[in-house]
Amino acid sequence: MARHGRDVGISKGRVFILLVFNVLFCCWLGTCCPAYAFSDIYALKSKLNLREKPGVDTRVLAVLERNSSLCGLKSINGWVHAATPDGKDGWIRADLVSSSVVHIHKAERTAVVVEDGLVMETFSIAPASAGMPEGRYFATLSGGRSMILSWPNRADYRRFLVTGNMTLARCDAALVSGKSSMRKRIALCGGSGKSGECGAVFSASDFSRLTTLFPNGCRVEIYPDAEEDRMLNRPDELSYRIYQGAVALLKTPPAGMRQGARLPALSYPGGDIQPDFATSPDIVTRAVRRAGLDLQVLVHEDMLLHPDRYQGLDRGDDPHGAHRSVAVLFAYFSHNSLSLTTDVNEDLFAFEAGDIVFWASGETGNDAPDRAGVVSETFDRDGVPQIITVGGVGQLTRRQSVLTKQTLIGHFRMTHLFDYQ
Repeated sequence: MARHGRDVGISKGRVFILLVFNVLFCCWLGTCCPAYAFSDIYALKSKLNLREKPGVDTRVLAVLERNSSLCGLKSINGWVHAATPDGKDGWIRADLVSSSVVHIHKAERTAVVVEDGLVMETFSIAPASAGMPEGRYFATLSGGRSMILSWPNRADYRRFLVTGNMTLARCDAALVSGKSSMRKRIALCGGSGKSGECGAVFSASDFSRLTTLFPNGCRVEIYPDAEEDRMLNRPDELSYRIYQGAVALLKTPPAGMRQGARLPALSYPGGDIQPDFATSPDIVTRAVRRAGLDLQVLVHEDMLLHPDRYQGLDRGDDPHGAHRSVAVLFAYFSHNSLSLTTDVNEDLFAFEAGDIVFWASGETGNDAPDRAGVVSETFDRDGVPQIITVGGVGQLTRRQSVLTKQTLIGHFRMTHLFDYQ
């Protein structure tokens, strides 16, 4: 998909898809698509084909992994027209996707079945010895007495790395292979729950009901409590956190430094240069970190799993510093977030606080993006949103008028914390 807003006109079809994803992930207790889309859905099987047209003989546009998020646009004769967050739309068999999600609230000891943002059923649960780490998982029926969670997920591996329970090499190997290197399993269990793998225990009758509802497995989202569930799923929560993270940087604004300057090697995860200096990717990374996500780690993992996306890009000299390259960061956002309009004249209100934008400053002599920043809630004299970023060497991080004064290359919105696990 072309990203150069000034060079490429946006088709009606693409505008439709952009509008769809502009309001994805916006309802309490779950995500929601706009009124003209019928459902938020996710894949029930791995290696699931998204096809150009309904029918098993049509061209494959993308191959989806189990638990991948999609927006269902319409349903016809056993097929669903759906779109992925990075803008691909096609057709997928209706029996291979679902819109029902189990939300577990640990403090309240409840499991809530949510469908299209509506609570359908509520079960009481008892905690068990295996514990229930927060995050998004997929539960698969095992032997009729438990539903095994896809644990650990990427967020769990990051926790193992930080606590020293796993080396980076082992984490990387587990991510690339797609196979857990942990002997322990975590499951939803029915009945007595004596198994050491049980994280939550349902009554026998409730578990029977759960397996009847989800014979092919289901998405499970685990929250510390119902309030955290509500907050994480409210409209634009992650964007708001990113914006607040960017505003925090203005209190002691870092000074600009030369792009590509040689620096001491970064630690991993959480690696950063000294806080009183920054390039524009550092501003984005620090804002996103304050929102609860580490772009250093996310970029590293994406490069491991999808090296083709980063071929030919300048990653810098530091093996843990690729996220500090504008080109690499742009490639990451292009594939892992909502891609929105780059035309301010088309829709000024599409630029919301916390969005990430990329532009070409003209200093490199080409149209490649070489600057990045976070959209602010403040406006310039023309009523255009300002961007929180850092300029040239020695300039302090501040709000700048960019959207109508520079060649905008990309405009992205991160979706939900759990989407990056």
